[in-house]
Amino acid sequence: MARLEHYSPEVSNTLAAVALRDVTLNDEAGCWVIHDYDVEKAQHTTMLASLARLDTGGEVLDDLCKKDSLRVCDDQACLNPRHYDVTHRVKNRDRLLSTEPRFYETRIDGSLLPLWEKDEPEPFLLPSIDESVYALRALQKRCVPHMQDPKSAPLSPNAISKITIDDTTGCWVTRTYYVKPASFGGSFMFDGYGRLSYGPALKSVGYPMGPRMAHRVVWAAVGRSLTPGKVLNHECGFHPCCNPDHLSQVTSRDNNNHARRMTTAIREMIE
Repeated sequence: MARLEHYSPEVSNTLAAVALRDVTLNDEAGCWVIHDYDVEKAQHTTMLASLARLDTGGEVLDDLCKKDSLRVCDDQACLNPRHYDVTHRVKNRDRLLSTEPRFYETRIDGSLLPLWEKDEPEPFLLPSIDESVYALRALQKRCVPHMQDPKSAPLSPNAISKITIDDTTGCWVTRTYYVKPASFGGSFMFDGYGRLSYGPALKSVGYPMGPRMAHRVVWAAVGRSLTPGKVLNHECGFHPCCNPDHLSQVTSRDNNNHARRMTTAIREMIE
């Protein structure tokens, strides 16, 4: 389950100066294992937060007291910040966006029904959590480090590492999103959608450079194409999600109708 990450020499040297006095490197898994974990357990969270901040320059928005649920490797004593699925505070990302489990109903077969779909004649069902996990693992295996030829990967190591599973909805959460500052007038970048770049395999066939909306990038990464005149609608209602099985191709009009229906259903439930 461990996901190896590649650091530049500059980052490695900075982190090593802080951490490697107190940890042992697991060459096979890439874990940084803290010495005397039982003794240092109280300090583990503080040290992990410091290393994560050094790695990205931004504070961790997630609650690191729940770090076991964020860890993707198998060693609870690991201090490698990239072995934890966390969202960092950066410019225009000052809060953690998360799903609301009460907005979804789990059916007998494991699929999820968004509450705004209940009265629809043909409701859109989200796949089961297990199905979403399996599909993400399949995509990860097509990327570095599982895929040894980077040129064949649909996403870069950095991009695939920014996608994590929400274990209550199966959303593929893109942790590189932006939210609108309170004092800002407005911009398409501050819409909560994740941003990722296409990988080498897609760039080689004409996909553009630079960050794009994550759900469109992943849609292409799994081999799907967008029909001209259509847009991708988040049936799950969660903008940072890039799970292609949570998306549908619709007209702009249908996309807007879905947004209104979802907003109304959520308002009624909250009130």
